Amino acid sequence: MLELSYLLDCADGMLARHKQLASKEGHLFDFFTDELKAVLLSGALSMRLFSAGGLGLDGGRWPGGDPRFLLAGVVGVAVIASAISLTNFVRRPEISGKETSVSAYYETATEERPRSSAARAAALVMTFLRFLNHYPSHIWAFALADRLDVFFWMYVLINLLYLAKGWLGLLLRFGRS
Repeated sequence: MLELSYLLDCADGMLARHKQLASKEGHLFDFFTDELKAVLLSGALSMRLFSAGGLGLDGGRWPGGDPRFLLAGVVGVAVIASAISLTNFVRRPEISGKETSVSAYYETATEERPRSSAARAAALVMTFLRFLNHYPSHIWAFALADRLDVFFWMYVLINLLYLAKGWLGLLLRFGRS
């Protein structure tokens, strides 16, 4: 279902822009449904882990029925929902200085090329983490390997790193010394 959802999600915006039916509201609704899937995915994965057991945060195997998976699910949903809220906040016209367009965010986002080798290495790491975080693209591989537990922890950790990076950016931008 997730892969089918991803396929339709990729097609709807392109089709709307091609047919010149794209709208700001449609673009915002698309973002909303994408992020709703992310929250539901985190919750569903934690429920699966609660039911079946799997790799725990401490690296050991937690048995099915272990309440730590439920706690991890609550934390995971909170982290992902917070990351979504942060994304919504920084994309607001009042903050970004850009009006919402009917284009997909990645079509209009501009990134400066890093100058130093350390900045280029960090950008490469961030690109790789974005790839890993793009759940529909490769969740099937984790499912085939019966390692959705690894995917869950990775997904929550990457969103936690994104959240920390975002908060650091906000503190640097709006913080008072």
